[in-house]
Amino acid sequence: WNSLERLPSNNQYNDEATYVYGGFLNFLQRVFVDKVSENQIELNTIVKRVSIHEEEQYVDIEVIKSNQQQVTYQAKHVICTQYVGCLKQSMHQTFIPPLLHAKRMYIQKLVFSTINK
Repeated sequence: WNSLERLPSNNQYNDEATYVYGGFLNFLQRVFVDKVSENQIELNTIVKRVSIHEEEQYVDIEVIKSNQQQVTYQAKHVICTQYVGCLKQSMHQTFIPPLLHAKRMYIQKLVFSTINK
Protein backbone atom coordinates (compact mmCIF):
# COMPACT_ATOMS: atom_id res chain seq x y z
CA TRP A 1 0.00 0.00 0.00
CA ASN A 2 1.20 3.44 -0.78
CA SER A 3 -0.24 5.45 2.08
CA LEU A 4 0.54 8.90 3.40
CA GLU A 5 0.77 10.12 6.99
CA ARG A 6 0.85 13.76 8.09
CA LEU A 7 2.74 14.53 11.29
CA PRO A 8 1.93 17.68 13.28
CA SER A 9 4.43 20.50 13.33
CA ASN A 10 6.54 21.09 16.43
CA ASN A 11 6.65 24.86 16.10
CA GLN A 12 4.19 27.23 17.79
CA TYR A 13 2.74 28.54 14.51
CA ASN A 14 1.92 25.11 13.04
CA ASP A 15 2.95 26.42 9.64
CA GLU A 16 4.89 23.30 8.65
CA ALA A 17 3.90 19.68 8.30
CA THR A 18 5.86 16.51 7.77
CA TYR A 19 4.51 13.94 5.35
CA VAL A 20 5.58 10.32 5.72
CA TYR A 21 5.14 7.97 2.77
CA GLY A 22 5.18 4.20 3.04
CA GLY A 23 2.52 3.40 5.60
CA PHE A 24 2.32 2.78 9.30
CA LEU A 25 5.76 1.16 9.77
CA ASN A 26 7.52 4.10 8.18
CA PHE A 27 5.40 6.41 10.36
CA LEU A 28 6.56 4.59 13.53
CA GLN A 29 10.17 4.67 12.40
CA ARG A 30 9.92 8.44 11.90
CA VAL A 31 8.30 9.05 15.28
CA PHE A 32 10.79 6.89 17.19
CA VAL A 33 13.91 7.59 15.10
CA ASP A 34 15.98 8.82 18.07
CA LYS A 35 14.36 6.63 20.71
CA VAL A 36 14.46 3.07 19.35
CA SER A 37 17.30 1.42 17.45
CA GLU A 38 16.48 -0.67 14.38
CA ASN A 39 17.59 -3.91 16.07
CA GLN A 40 14.81 -3.40 18.64
CA ILE A 41 12.09 -3.55 15.97
CA GLU A 42 10.73 -7.01 15.15
CA LEU A 43 9.04 -7.49 11.79
CA ASN A 44 7.21 -10.57 10.47
CA THR A 45 6.78 -11.79 14.03
CA ILE A 46 3.68 -13.32 15.59
CA VAL A 47 2.91 -12.12 19.12
CA LYS A 48 1.84 -15.21 21.03
CA ARG A 49 1.43 -13.76 24.52
CA VAL A 50 1.88 -10.48 26.38
CA SER A 51 2.31 -10.93 30.14
CA ILE A 52 1.84 -7.65 31.96
CA HIS A 53 3.73 -7.15 35.25
CA GLU A 54 2.15 -3.91 36.49
CA GLU A 55 3.93 -3.55 39.83
CA GLU A 56 7.36 -4.12 38.27
CA GLN A 57 6.35 -1.97 35.25
CA TYR A 58 7.41 -4.29 32.44
CA VAL A 59 5.93 -6.84 30.07
CA ASP A 60 7.10 -10.21 28.78
CA ILE A 61 6.37 -10.65 25.08
CA GLU A 62 6.40 -14.19 23.71
CA VAL A 63 6.82 -14.17 19.94
CA ILE A 64 7.13 -16.65 17.09
CA LYS A 65 9.60 -15.45 14.47
CA SER A 66 9.32 -16.14 10.74
CA ASN A 67 11.64 -19.17 11.15
CA GLN A 68 9.21 -20.60 13.79
CA GLN A 69 11.68 -19.87 16.62
CA GLN A 70 9.95 -18.88 19.88
CA VAL A 71 11.55 -16.03 21.80
CA THR A 72 10.56 -14.07 24.93
CA TYR A 73 11.48 -10.40 25.32
CA GLN A 74 11.17 -8.08 28.30
CA ALA A 75 10.24 -4.46 27.70
CA LYS A 76 8.79 -1.40 29.37
CA HIS A 77 6.85 -0.39 26.24
CA VAL A 78 5.43 -2.33 23.31
CA ILE A 79 3.77 -1.19 20.10
CA CYS A 80 1.88 -3.92 18.33
CA THR A 81 0.50 -3.21 14.85
CA GLN A 82 -1.72 -6.25 14.70
CA TYR A 83 -4.74 -6.27 12.38
CA VAL A 84 -7.94 -5.32 14.19
CA GLY A 85 -9.62 -8.62 13.26
CA CYS A 86 -6.71 -10.64 14.67
CA LEU A 87 -6.67 -8.56 17.84
CA LYS A 88 -10.41 -9.06 18.34
CA GLN A 89 -10.05 -12.80 17.86
CA SER A 90 -6.94 -13.34 19.98
CA MET A 91 -7.06 -10.73 22.76
CA HIS A 92 -8.55 -13.15 25.31
CA GLN A 93 -5.63 -15.59 24.92
CA THR A 94 -2.89 -13.05 24.24
CA PHE A 95 -2.94 -10.80 27.31
CA ILE A 96 -2.14 -12.04 30.82
CA PRO A 97 -3.80 -10.84 32.95
CA PRO A 98 -6.73 -10.20 30.62
CA LEU A 99 -7.25 -6.63 29.45
CA LEU A 100 -9.66 -4.54 31.47
CA HIS A 101 -13.29 -4.90 30.43
CA ALA A 102 -13.40 -1.32 29.10
CA LYS A 103 -10.37 -1.93 26.84
CA ARG A 104 -11.87 -5.16 25.51
CA MET A 105 -15.11 -3.31 24.73
CA TYR A 106 -13.24 -0.55 22.88
CA ILE A 107 -11.40 -3.15 20.81
CA GLN A 108 -14.67 -4.92 19.98
CA LYS A 109 -16.15 -1.61 18.79
CA LEU A 110 -13.28 -0.91 16.37
CA VAL A 111 -14.21 -1.33 12.74
CA PHE A 112 -12.07 -2.82 9.96
CA SER A 113 -10.44 0.21 8.38
CA THR A 114 -6.87 1.42 7.94
CA ILE A 115 -7.83 4.84 9.28
CA ASN A 116 -8.43 3.35 12.75
CA LYS A 117 -5.00 1.77 13.07
